[in-house]
Amino acid sequence: MYRVTCPFDISISHKKVGIGIYGKNDINVKFPEKVDSLLQFPNTTIEFQVNNDKYDNKYILILHIDYPECCDIELAVHIVTIIAKYLSFYLNKENINQRSGTYFIDLNLIELKLNRIKENGYCTNIAASDSYGLIVTNFVTIDEQYLQSSHYNENIHSFYFDGLRANFEKSKYFHWFLILETLEHSALYKKMFSDKLFDETEKKAVCALAEQMSDGTKKGAILNILSRTKEVRKTKMLKLLQNIDIASYKLIKDEIKITEEMIANIIKGRNSLFHRGSDFPEEILWDVLFPIVKKIVEKVTMNPDLLNG
Repeated sequence: MYRVTCPFDISISHKKVGIGIYGKNDINVKFPEKVDSLLQFPNTTIEFQVNNDKYDNKYILILHIDYPECCDIELAVHIVTIIAKYLSFYLNKENINQRSGTYFIDLNLIELKLNRIKENGYCTNIAASDSYGLIVTNFVTIDEQYLQSSHYNENIHSFYFDGLRANFEKSKYFHWFLILETLEHSALYKKMFSDKLFDETEKKAVCALAEQMSDGTKKGAILNILSRTKEVRKTKMLKLLQNIDIASYKLIKDEIKITEEMIANIIKGRNSLFHRGSDFPEEILWDVLFPIVKKIVEKVTMNPDLLNG
């Protein structure tokens, strides 16, 4: 028999705040004292307890696992995480005010502990989630002259801000990639890359082929290729960045030159964000995408006409 304990809270994703408006979802949960075989996990029993002030968290999840094979810390974390995801779904089943926030189980995995209970009732500690802490303090002095000479761009600054406040790395990637797409819709981009892939004779041939299609979707798919230019996306993005004087960026102490391969990896990472089975490109997010978009925001902040062409 194994015993897993993990403190947790019920957190809320966001709250609605505006001029004269404040909206927040509170929740009062009554957990069952004990549940056997939750989510079809065999030979398991789950208990929920209100915190006894031992931890900072409000609740404690206690999982009893009666497996003949060995249970390790990885398996314990796996099961507890699945339970948290399911309970988060359940908590929102009757949430009628989701615009003011959605609920989720926030596990304190740092405090997760795994013990083995022997037949005589003696408890042996198998593993605790070992942890270390690192606190980095950034000292920032706001420059008055910089503020006075700065300009605001609605799309660029909004996407950057949304990425900064997003809790999850996939969300950060999504929002910050939108900054690159904003560049692709700029007047400067259209001016630089107006050389279409097809000439006039070829355009007429494509249009004639499209007219033969009885289905509107097929016709649209064929006509859509007329908007393509001779250069591929990664090449155009690199040239645009170079045009606005972004050819490299600093990563810690190193100056990193931006290459087509790096741009291709950013695009590949974006395309894989919501594909099942794809690994999340964490290194691309922090070591490539984020430094590049920081430089883009800085350039646009200092020059409001930069993307006007």
